[in-house]
Amino acid sequence: MKKHIKRGLVAFAAASALALTGCTAPAPDGPDDTLTTDDTLTTLTMGISIYSPDSVNYSTVGAAALLPQKQAVFDFPMLINAETSELEPSIATEWEYSEGNTVLSLTIRDDVFFTDGTPLNAEAFVASIQHRIDLKDASFNFSNIAGVEATGDYTVQVRLSKPDYMHLISLAQTPIAALASYADLEKMATAPITSGPYLIDEANTITDIQWTYVRNPDYWNPEAFPFDTVIVKYYADVTARANALLSGQVDYAPIDAASLPRIVDEGFETLIGGSSSAVLMVADRAGAIVPALADTRVRQALALALDRDAIDRNVTFGLGDPSDQYFLEGNPYFVPNAGVYDYNPEKARELLADAGYSDGLDVGVVTGRASDTQFAPALIQYLSDIGVTARYEELPSADYAAKLSGGLLALPIRGDLYINSVPNMVRPSGIWNGTRYTTPELETLLDVIDGGTPAEQATAQADLGKYIYDEAWFPQIAHPSVFFALSEKLTATLPTDFARFGPWLWDFGIASTE
Repeated sequence: MKKHIKRGLVAFAAASALALTGCTAPAPDGPDDTLTTDDTLTTLTMGISIYSPDSVNYSTVGAAALLPQKQAVFDFPMLINAETSELEPSIATEWEYSEGNTVLSLTIRDDVFFTDGTPLNAEAFVASIQHRIDLKDASFNFSNIAGVEATGDYTVQVRLSKPDYMHLISLAQTPIAALASYADLEKMATAPITSGPYLIDEANTITDIQWTYVRNPDYWNPEAFPFDTVIVKYYADVTARANALLSGQVDYAPIDAASLPRIVDEGFETLIGGSSSAVLMVADRAGAIVPALADTRVRQALALALDRDAIDRNVTFGLGDPSDQYFLEGNPYFVPNAGVYDYNPEKARELLADAGYSDGLDVGVVTGRASDTQFAPALIQYLSDIGVTARYEELPSADYAAKLSGGLLALPIRGDLYINSVPNMVRPSGIWNGTRYTTPELETLLDVIDGGTPAEQATAQADLGKYIYDEAWFPQIAHPSVFFALSEKLTATLPTDFARFGPWLWDFGIASTE
């Protein structure tokens, strides 16, 4: 689901009652030449909501590779088409699998150079991939890579221990850097040696607040990036981001449902994506922390306890999707004609009684991040209504990620819904499957998804979606939409399978004046 709303479409009473007041984060100081005030359209100023203190530091790579700061300075092997999620050539111009989809051969461009003058060749390409492996980046399924080597000056081979359906998508998100030029990778944070479209402007960069980038005059594909300058400003608070848009301090920013009416009424274009999710993720599927969670009936009871229609009305302003399953229609794991877990507290109590918990059950702590806290009051109350006691704890994002990836959280609220969800949350090697939980049924389906024919893969994906649904690993809370606003002078495409991150830098453009 993806929507594009223009001026005049002011929609819902609940949201319009919420005023944009009480800005809790000061707007960063910086250049005034945003698109909203600069008719030459040379500068793109972006507000962002996700902060990484090592945003261009290559000593840590992973999901943060998608941040605008890395998109500005690094090249990537392939680009992901925003509309289709298909891969398109970038540094890698050709690729193909052989030997039962376990050997990937790539040809890379021979006309790209890093900012220190060294060539972006096979050696540099291999070093960047190997660095991700050495970091044990679970989102890269590093344990499945048997080896990576240069087979020529501009050809590379990656050998997998077994087929991996998502390997190419993960590889595409690997930033390529001149690692051989560095004795200390930490220097990547301030002076990255890269080959990307922009160079960091240190004089106009404010630590932890604003990053400024100027065009790389030697970039090999300048037509793909129409802006001479890109400024990225961090605002933790959505009200601050909305006010920055309205005051012309930024041209683009993530917003929320409450700020949508005023933003639209002021003439901003609005991108709405439906690929977000909030699930009560049963991370402790084996019951190591909370033994009851190993029982399918208990997990199903949790799913039946939640009134998703009420949550959608009262929490997500009626703009979400109150489906009872993790995946939405159009996703290969979607279960047609579902509804097994529609709100039914009586049946939930019966399942708990059958599982031996007629006198109630304490599941301990439900954990979330700041963005998840909006769901906590309703979630805790609905669980209480069926005799399940839980306490909510909000964690800083870094702590949350470390504990979830380390298998230390039993019931986190999780907000992912995009193409990497199954690899990250279901695979034994997935970054968010911290307990490395698996079953024979899961392994059989993953083997087909990785190594089968396209028809076999499609069937196995559908079967895996049904298996996940029946086992109630992800009791669904809500499918909130995600919202992004941009100046009418801009164009942008919201990625179909990565909508929660917003448009990629290479998918921004200048609107036609005709």
